Amino acid sequence: MSCIQEHEFTVGYLFCGAGVGAYGADCAQVEMDGHRATVRNVGGIDFEQERCDTFTKLTGAKSLCADIGRMRPRELRAFFGERAPYFMKWSPPCKGASRLTSKERAATKKYQDMNRLAVKAARKVLAAWQGDERPVMVVIENVPAYRHRCPENLAEVLRLGRRAGYEVSVVEHDLGEEAGLAQRRQRLTICWRDAKRCPVPVAMPSKKRLRGVGEVLGPLPFPDDPRAGKHHRLPKIEWLNAVRLALVPPGGDWRDLPPRGGVVAWLEARGLWPAGVDTGPFRDLVEEQLGTPVRQGQRRREVHRRHPVQGWAEPAPTVAGPGGAGLCAVEDPRGLESLAYGKDGRFTNQYRVGDWDSAATCVTGVTSMTAGMPSAADPRSLDALGLGHAPRRGAEGVTAWDAPAPTVRGVARHDNGGAAVADPRALEGVALTHARGERFADQYRVQDWLAPGKTVTGATDVQAGAPVVADARPLDALALRADGRAGTCGVIAWEKPAPTVIGMPYVSGGSSPVSVADPRLDGIAMGTDNPLRHRNKYAVTGWGSPSGTVTAASRPGSGAPSVADQRVLELVGLGQTATGAGTYAGRPGLFGVLNERDPAPTVSGSATVSSSNTPAALADSRAAVALDALGVGPTCRNGFYGVLEWDSPARTVTGSLQVDNGSAAIADPRPAPRLVISIHLALALLAEGWEPPKGALAPAILSPLSGCWHRPLTTLDLAVLQGLPPVVDGQPLEFVSSSDARVRSMVGDGIPAGGALVWQEEQLLAALKSKLGHGWSLVSDFWFRPGFEGYAA
Repeated sequence: MSCIQEHEFTVGYLFCGAGVGAYGADCAQVEMDGHRATVRNVGGIDFEQERCDTFTKLTGAKSLCADIGRMRPRELRAFFGERAPYFMKWSPPCKGASRLTSKERAATKKYQDMNRLAVKAARKVLAAWQGDERPVMVVIENVPAYRHRCPENLAEVLRLGRRAGYEVSVVEHDLGEEAGLAQRRQRLTICWRDAKRCPVPVAMPSKKRLRGVGEVLGPLPFPDDPRAGKHHRLPKIEWLNAVRLALVPPGGDWRDLPPRGGVVAWLEARGLWPAGVDTGPFRDLVEEQLGTPVRQGQRRREVHRRHPVQGWAEPAPTVAGPGGAGLCAVEDPRGLESLAYGKDGRFTNQYRVGDWDSAATCVTGVTSMTAGMPSAADPRSLDALGLGHAPRRGAEGVTAWDAPAPTVRGVARHDNGGAAVADPRALEGVALTHARGERFADQYRVQDWLAPGKTVTGATDVQAGAPVVADARPLDALALRADGRAGTCGVIAWEKPAPTVIGMPYVSGGSSPVSVADPRLDGIAMGTDNPLRHRNKYAVTGWGSPSGTVTAASRPGSGAPSVADQRVLELVGLGQTATGAGTYAGRPGLFGVLNERDPAPTVSGSATVSSSNTPAALADSRAAVALDALGVGPTCRNGFYGVLEWDSPARTVTGSLQVDNGSAAIADPRPAPRLVISIHLALALLAEGWEPPKGALAPAILSPLSGCWHRPLTTLDLAVLQGLPPVVDGQPLEFVSSSDARVRSMVGDGIPAGGALVWQEEQLLAALKSKLGHGWSLVSDFWFRPGFEGYAA
């Protein structure tokens, strides 16, 4: 039995969004003096249905799709209850106050109405509940520029809180430092605290080390891995932008590209300029699109930040929604072997070299290093491997020409004994030439055209002495027999008389033309009225017509007869082809299937399924497991052509295992490997106007600056940077929306889950202390100061 006493505090959310912050805050719990405090989410309100549905999916709490600016106080009371939640939190739209929005656009009515939502929400919360029914603590979060762009709204929110009896505080802080995130997140927080019901002030979270994005993104699979879900698809970008990202240094953006007018020279100096595409238009494209937009004499800050590439080891800037100049791409340094062949156990044995002192991996039957044959980094000296070291003396040994040979053994090879010799004889004597005396002088011999021939032997292979001659005659004379055989390849005119007919006429080898220029095209074609044509070629006789003369032809192309048989195919199969055959019972057992519970008829000596008078098949109802045991089920004969499930154990691995004699195939759910290319090839593809085919994985371009893949961040990357887990309830993280742009907006608009967690822990600790009667607390570095120095109740 636990000795800890539980305390639960409720929390409600206005402008709840997709619940990114609520997901983190709901996980908060604190303990002190045998007491534990937790929070219970009682619901959230937002004006977009997709965000409300995602809020419910992530947090499990109810949601309401409504415009808070138009809601009535009684509607808030109906949703949250007669007593307000202990904590109420909201993060109203910040686009009108953000510096990413120009002052001109922020001054329009649309954005001014957004800025007023914080005031409207404050008025309605105060009107919905009175006295002790009101929330004990109200937390309002926005961008720091809200203080400067909306000073009237901020002042009114503070004034409303003080009039209602709350202690009010405003603070600017960095969520990234407070929660140890992999991004910087500067925020402005306004808090109302009911000092009577929560006298203990809320302390600021202690600062932590900012993490690099690689610490957070490193455990994720590479983009487009289906195991990571639909939000981990690589954003589709033009090939030009993919090349541009590869040329942006980590931590920089397009302003850090080589200067325009010198991009080609910059590439040529590094050996990156592709050959064969050096055209004027392509040079102009490279200079214009792959050069920095900062003109000479212009300050860098005067050009908008675009195409930034985040360094892997550095914290990211604020994660925002789509558009703008926020987080775009990342320098991904993870191993190329993982990128090209997959990760997490996929093809990791290819070209693997094991450490000499480490345990070996599983021994398989492969014999090629490209397929996983093991290799080891052997530290032993070459002498110890066989060069002069017992017991393999003589391995790789070479015997001197004038020294006696070692013992000749039945398995003597160069790698296990002295089976090689230092032969001092002249190389020209060893080569296959004519200067070798009596040694196979006719091998590969080429006879001069004007010299007399050698003795004619029976050899038919040039490497065994068959004669070869350097034929000096022109090739056209060889082909047309221009040396006296005038009829070779000849064609006789249709109206001319034929020459003498000889006994061996050939088109290319005779002395007389044996071809004719036949002008009868219509008569040659089949299906015309030429009386001399081959009428029976591919002829089909009607079922009711008399047949032609029966000849010995066996092929339809040579005149063998065919017939348009109109009989039903089933009757042909059953042998019922004669007139009236349909009324004949025929062979009662033909294609028969026995019931397994009925006795079998007489067993004949030639019982077959398709040609006997006895049924030779059985309706066997035994389960597939029993069939497997008999060797005639889905895995019959040890599973030949069997396909293993990915999450099932394999069967026994035999030395001769192949797909046709066992279960040697597997349903592999892993994605196809992504092609990795150099910037050199990427530029060549850009010159050709190439774009990645639809549905195919875009190649990963290795940056010549970092040797890494500068790739766009996926939606899942951004969500994980915001503190959401990649897997929720055993399934990949998934937002309730079919639009990736809207999902990115939900992610960027949310409070980082880790930041919301540390906030909630400090607020929860103050609430628990207040409930336990800790009325005095030293004012140190607090969020919400009581208004005077020293000790405060």
